[in-house]
Amino acid sequence: IVGILINNAFEAVADLPVKHVILRVSKEKDMNVIEVKNVHPYLKEETIRNMFKTGVSSKTSEIYKRGYGLHNLRKIVTDNEGSIEVYNEDLDDNYVVFRILLI
Repeated sequence: IVGILINNAFEAVADLPVKHVILRVSKEKDMNVIEVKNVHPYLKEETIRNMFKTGVSSKTSEIYKRGYGLHNLRKIVTDNEGSIEVYNEDLDDNYVVFRILLI
Protein backbone atom coordinates (compact mmCIF):
# COMPACT_ATOMS: atom_id res chain seq x y z
CA ILE A 1 0.00 0.00 0.00
CA VAL A 2 2.67 2.47 1.06
CA GLY A 3 4.88 1.55 -1.90
CA ILE A 4 2.12 2.21 -4.43
CA LEU A 5 1.16 5.52 -2.80
CA ILE A 6 4.73 6.80 -2.44
CA ASN A 7 5.73 5.74 -5.96
CA ASN A 8 2.69 7.48 -7.46
CA ALA A 9 3.27 10.61 -5.39
CA PHE A 10 6.92 10.98 -6.41
CA GLU A 11 6.10 10.32 -10.07
CA ALA A 12 3.36 12.97 -9.87
CA VAL A 13 5.72 15.67 -8.57
CA ALA A 14 8.71 14.76 -10.76
CA ASP A 15 8.07 17.49 -13.34
CA LEU A 16 6.65 20.11 -10.97
CA PRO A 17 8.64 23.05 -9.61
CA VAL A 18 7.58 22.12 -6.06
CA LYS A 19 8.36 18.48 -5.23
CA HIS A 20 6.58 18.05 -1.92
CA VAL A 21 5.25 14.70 -0.67
CA ILE A 22 3.89 14.09 2.84
CA LEU A 23 3.49 10.65 4.43
CA ARG A 24 1.53 10.28 7.65
CA VAL A 25 0.81 7.01 9.43
CA SER A 26 -1.45 7.18 12.47
CA LYS A 27 -4.10 5.47 14.54
CA GLU A 28 -7.57 7.01 14.74
CA LYS A 29 -10.01 5.23 17.03
CA ASP A 30 -9.86 1.58 15.88
CA MET A 31 -8.48 2.39 12.43
CA ASN A 32 -4.92 2.43 11.10
CA VAL A 33 -4.54 5.39 8.77
CA ILE A 34 -2.01 5.79 5.96
CA GLU A 35 -2.10 9.18 4.29
CA VAL A 36 -0.01 10.43 1.39
CA LYS A 37 -0.31 14.00 0.09
CA ASN A 38 1.48 15.55 -2.83
CA VAL A 39 1.37 18.80 -4.74
CA HIS A 40 -0.90 18.28 -7.73
CA PRO A 41 -3.20 20.28 -9.96
CA TYR A 42 -6.80 20.21 -8.73
CA LEU A 43 -8.55 16.91 -9.50
CA LYS A 44 -12.21 16.92 -10.51
CA GLU A 45 -14.56 14.43 -8.84
CA GLU A 46 -14.98 12.56 -12.14
CA THR A 47 -11.21 12.09 -12.43
CA ILE A 48 -11.05 10.79 -8.85
CA ARG A 49 -13.90 8.31 -9.52
CA ASN A 50 -12.16 6.96 -12.63
CA MET A 51 -8.57 6.76 -11.39
CA PHE A 52 -8.99 3.30 -9.82
CA LYS A 53 -10.12 1.63 -13.06
CA THR A 54 -7.71 -0.81 -14.69
CA GLY A 55 -5.56 0.85 -17.34
CA VAL A 56 -6.35 4.44 -16.29
CA SER A 57 -3.23 6.55 -15.84
CA SER A 58 -2.33 10.21 -15.85
CA LYS A 59 1.14 9.25 -17.08
CA THR A 60 2.09 8.30 -20.60
CA SER A 61 4.68 5.79 -21.64
CA GLU A 62 5.41 3.97 -24.86
CA ILE A 63 7.48 1.34 -23.05
CA TYR A 64 5.65 0.57 -19.80
CA LYS A 65 2.04 -0.39 -19.38
CA ARG A 66 0.44 1.87 -16.82
CA GLY A 67 -2.77 2.12 -14.88
CA TYR A 68 -2.45 -0.85 -12.53
CA GLY A 69 -1.10 0.72 -9.32
CA LEU A 70 -4.28 2.39 -8.08
CA HIS A 71 -6.42 -0.49 -9.31
CA ASN A 72 -4.22 -2.89 -7.29
CA LEU A 73 -4.29 -0.52 -4.32
CA ARG A 74 -8.09 -0.53 -4.27
CA LYS A 75 -8.15 -4.34 -4.47
CA ILE A 76 -5.66 -4.74 -1.60
CA VAL A 77 -7.53 -2.26 0.60
CA THR A 78 -11.02 -3.63 -0.10
CA ASP A 79 -9.84 -7.25 0.28
CA ASN A 80 -8.72 -6.24 3.78
CA GLU A 81 -12.03 -4.51 4.59
CA GLY A 82 -10.51 -1.04 4.40
CA SER A 83 -11.51 2.10 2.60
CA ILE A 84 -9.85 4.76 0.47
CA GLU A 85 -10.57 8.47 0.51
CA VAL A 86 -9.17 10.73 -2.21
CA TYR A 87 -9.63 14.48 -2.17
CA ASN A 88 -8.00 17.82 -2.88
CA GLU A 89 -6.61 19.82 0.01
CA ASP A 90 -5.61 23.46 -0.16
CA LEU A 91 -2.35 23.95 1.71
CA ASP A 92 0.05 26.52 0.23
CA ASP A 93 -0.70 24.80 -3.10
CA ASN A 94 -3.30 22.23 -4.08
CA TYR A 95 -2.48 18.76 -2.81
CA VAL A 96 -4.11 15.50 -3.73
CA VAL A 97 -4.63 13.34 -0.65
CA PHE A 98 -4.89 9.54 -0.56
CA ARG A 99 -6.17 8.41 2.84
CA ILE A 100 -6.32 4.67 3.52
CA LEU A 101 -8.25 3.37 6.54
CA LEU A 102 -7.65 -0.19 7.71
CA ILE A 103 -8.85 -2.17 10.71
